[in-house]
Amino acid sequence: MSRRIVQDIIPTSKKSIRDIPLPPSRDRERHNRGRQTVEDDSDNDAVRMVREEFERRERGGRKFKKYGMIIGIIVLLVIIFFVADAFAHATVSVTLSSESDPVHGSFVTHSSAAASTTKGITDSVISIVKQSSVTLTATATQDVETKAAGTIIIFNDYSTTPQKLVANTRFKSSGGLIYRIAQSVSVPGKTTKGAVTTPGSVTVPVTADQVGDKYNIDLSDFTIPGFSGEPQFDGIFARSKTSMTGGFSGTRPVIASADRSAAEASIRSDLASQVAAAALSSVPAGYILYPTAERIDYMSLPDTLGSGNTVTINEQATLTGIALSESELGTALAAGAVKSYAGEPINITNIDALAFSTTAVPVGSSTPMSFALSGTADFVWTIDAGTFASQLAGKPKGDFTTILQGYPHVTKAGVSFFPFWLGSFPTNPSDITIATTTAI
Repeated sequence: MSRRIVQDIIPTSKKSIRDIPLPPSRDRERHNRGRQTVEDDSDNDAVRMVREEFERRERGGRKFKKYGMIIGIIVLLVIIFFVADAFAHATVSVTLSSESDPVHGSFVTHSSAAASTTKGITDSVISIVKQSSVTLTATATQDVETKAAGTIIIFNDYSTTPQKLVANTRFKSSGGLIYRIAQSVSVPGKTTKGAVTTPGSVTVPVTADQVGDKYNIDLSDFTIPGFSGEPQFDGIFARSKTSMTGGFSGTRPVIASADRSAAEASIRSDLASQVAAAALSSVPAGYILYPTAERIDYMSLPDTLGSGNTVTINEQATLTGIALSESELGTALAAGAVKSYAGEPINITNIDALAFSTTAVPVGSSTPMSFALSGTADFVWTIDAGTFASQLAGKPKGDFTTILQGYPHVTKAGVSFFPFWLGSFPTNPSDITIATTTAI
């Protein structure tokens, strides 16, 4: 048998390690790696696309935030501008001239109702009435005859001029009983403001014409019999302010004279403090009431009988005070004491320290009061803040100096604005504050 040596030695086809078949498990692994490589490439493309999209949007977001921030700042600035403009305010600080001078002047008062026809210092009459009492135990009895007493308000609706009533003028109640005033009195004339006419009036005490309890009456209207048949009869009349009390005729408990005197003195001292305090709190703004421009009139009211032997002693105090216009006093005193004074508004800062004197304080408001003031007055020129603010309202900053020239007694002035960028004063004068100080 022949042998095929060549075929046995030389393979029929070329083979390499690559031709060696892999085990099935290795083959699947290679296949999976290939598929994973494809998948990885595919995933990388998707990630790249997402990343690019994210970066694109992020760049856009940054631009949006940037422009949004710029727009927000602009809007905020516009809001701040308009809000600041709505609350725009200016403060003007001025320093006013001042000087001290010795003064001495004699003056006379006039009622504010007669200011258009009478020269003098305008007064404001203050009237305060207070009552007080104390109860004591009587130590004896006696026959007593007393007259009822009370207070009435006399009205003058007859004329614009004061009407004088003499002492003991009779007043007749609606029930026909007669009462009299103890002192003469002047009833102010009526005044008219617009379409309203107001009668002049004065409050006075009256006493019954006769003793007895029949004169103890409640509130009533009164006529003046002396004017019967005269035109004044209907225009000058009176009305009760208090009831009429104290009329008595008979035997009753009485207080020893010394005890009564001590009780009356104590009551009147207390009443003096009460009416003085009440008068001080009643002084109108812009007026001053000197203590020596007051008078207090006392009246003993009828006793009141209590249970047992007790008796109540009643007293009344009526304060009349003449308050004076501070601005008119300043003008009048400056005219005689300040060399450079030309009639401009001026105040006296220590006006309460000046010495006031008068010969008499009148009872009614229609009687002028002569008085004198002396001392060293501290004068301060003033400005009308409302007028000054109105002149500045809406004007450019540059006009401030020109407007200020109309106030020669302002020695120094400055102005601050809110907000600071304002180019003119606020249009509303109430948004302009005028702060004043005094030059030393």
